[in-house]
Amino acid sequence: MLAVQLPGRANRRDESYIFEIRKVADELLPIVASTLADVPYVCIGHSMGTWVAFELLLALRAVGIQMPRQVFFSAFPFPDIPHKSRPWRVNALLDDETFK
Repeated sequence: MLAVQLPGRANRRDESYIFEIRKVADELLPIVASTLADVPYVCIGHSMGTWVAFELLLALRAVGIQMPRQVFFSAFPFPDIPHKSRPWRVNALLDDETFK
């Protein structure tokens, strides 16, 4: 199993956040590509990990790595929903009252 812990969270809390999910995927690509190149695998993403997994799969496909046998995403809308149609707001852009 390959698990991802994003910078700025949990045991990596002293590291700076990465605010662009595509950048997270780009940094993961060289780490996981050689491992996934010739083996069957599944991909699981939960909550924001859904978005990370989605972007990573796009990056893997772009470099010719086989797609997973199964994909399991939960607790997050599909990441390729057009920005204006997304059912969530960027919390950092909300004032206190709207956030509440």
